[in-house]
Amino acid sequence: MSTISQNNDLLKHLFELLQAHRGIFKQERTYQRVVALVLAEVFVFARRTVTQLLMSLGQTEADWSSWYRLLSQRRFRYEQASEVLLVVTLRRRQDRQDGQRPDALGSASAASG
Repeated sequence: MSTISQNNDLLKHLFELLQAHRGIFKQERTYQRVVALVLAEVFVFARRTVTQLLMSLGQTEADWSSWYRLLSQRRFRYEQASEVLLVVTLRRRQDRQDGQRPDALGSASAASG
């Protein structure tokens, strides 16, 4: 049985992109919960509900109050998160048009070959 070759760059770029958003969170624990939810989105094969996300993280038996506060109160500015994602996306697009290979944060290096 053959296995599919793994590309570690995908996770590397995901974590770089998540790190680009670190500045919009006032507290580290809030940032870590958001990172956990993003990773849960990758792990969940069923419907993408909060319950399913928490189940994939093994958090369904624990107290949900911190997760509830994260989603019900303004723990970070959604508009600012969207701005970070837009800036990184536009930077990556421009670098590709310029023939460069951007990393996840949009920093370009010359494309080889």
